[in-house]
Amino acid sequence: MSEINFRDLVDQHLNGTISHDDFDRLKEWLRDHSDHREEYLSAVKMDTLLREIAGQNSEVESPRLAAKPNRRLLLLSMVSALAVLGLAAFLLFQTAAPAAKITAVSDTDSKWEPGDYLQASDRVELTQGKLSLTFSSGATTELHAPVLFEVSSANSAFLHYGNAVSRADTDASHGFTILTPYGQFIDQGTEFLTTVRRDGSSQMHVSSGEVDVAVKGFGRQRIRKGSGIGIESGSVPVMIRIEQGEESSDFLFPSITPPAHTDDGKTANAQLFQSGSDWQEIPPHRESGSLSLLTDGFAQSTQDQPEESLFPPNGADAAILLDLQKAIPVAMIRTYSWHLSEVDVGTRRRAVQRYTVWGSKEKPKQLPIAEEARGWTRIARVDTDAFFQVAEDPDRPAQQACELFSSDGQSLGKFRYLLFDVVPTPMPTGIPPQHTFFGEIDVIAE
Repeated sequence: MSEINFRDLVDQHLNGTISHDDFDRLKEWLRDHSDHREEYLSAVKMDTLLREIAGQNSEVESPRLAAKPNRRLLLLSMVSALAVLGLAAFLLFQTAAPAAKITAVSDTDSKWEPGDYLQASDRVELTQGKLSLTFSSGATTELHAPVLFEVSSANSAFLHYGNAVSRADTDASHGFTILTPYGQFIDQGTEFLTTVRRDGSSQMHVSSGEVDVAVKGFGRQRIRKGSGIGIESGSVPVMIRIEQGEESSDFLFPSITPPAHTDDGKTANAQLFQSGSDWQEIPPHRESGSLSLLTDGFAQSTQDQPEESLFPPNGADAAILLDLQKAIPVAMIRTYSWHLSEVDVGTRRRAVQRYTVWGSKEKPKQLPIAEEARGWTRIARVDTDAFFQVAEDPDRPAQQACELFSSDGQSLGKFRYLLFDVVPTPMPTGIPPQHTFFGEIDVIAE
């Protein structure tokens, strides 16, 4: 509901013309938005004052000029006034009622202690440790520092930044919602992790059950167990979908399609450069396949195939460039990886995908460095380990896919050059970091 619609509904409510459905919408909105509750109560006070003034003015009129009272209008006015007062009383109760309770605190510098109650608009800020709370609906959330978390209602909260692990498995907590600067994650009876960067970018991973994601311009999408999605901040938010594959040569995922033979990147020219350089080209790892395999429509045939994968030399700061030959409106980018070592049995170090993807219409003089764009447009940042909550190597899925896309009807931008600044996986002491086994990169035009 927009702020304009909210004020229209308040006006209709105060003058007694609001419908039953709109009245229910107004109550639900006010229940979940503490700032608008205060605005509504102020409007009620002002309306009451104006009615009193109007009543006083009517009392000083000449008896000969006073009109005969209309009983029907008086009755409607009384009913309207009672409804306004009733909703106002309801909101005052909502404001006072606790929305959540602190259940555990561990090594924090927070003012909150176990047993403390939180009301709507209360904030929890941690610079260290963790804190657990239970909402009145039964939903639970564990916060990990650094974090800034604001309770919105008995079944919702706003995560400004940080990590929050939430679970909603009671009837009353169905629809429990974590709001972020660019979207909402709506629980459908599950457990999920939400992470928000300080710049507003967010990501969510579903541990069990299902979660709906609502972002302006995207509609509502359902994410299932084992999958995650991110929202990259920017003038046009970018969605990042990450999924675990079935670990077969068919590259089957819950919703991301397998590598394509007919995508718009099939004729792209691929090159490998030193990250942040003035276009210093470097060769792939000596055991890597050729750069052309990234756009041939095929990924690896088995789980440990270096010759069917593209990966830079160990320890290198590297960037993969795709030259699409001409600038096109890029609607979607997909990247695929697969690795389960047959030498160091059980490890999946080369399966993780960590990269920042940049785009440009013309070829800039330099490659970007971290947050310094140097003529490039940052499209998205990907870290699949963060999505899958990887603590140790065996936790990492062996087959992974990432899908980057923008809102309906919009492209990620018009680009000729796409640059993937890739980050290698740290190794045990004394061993250089190792790069991902990329099997395919697909580009789909608008």
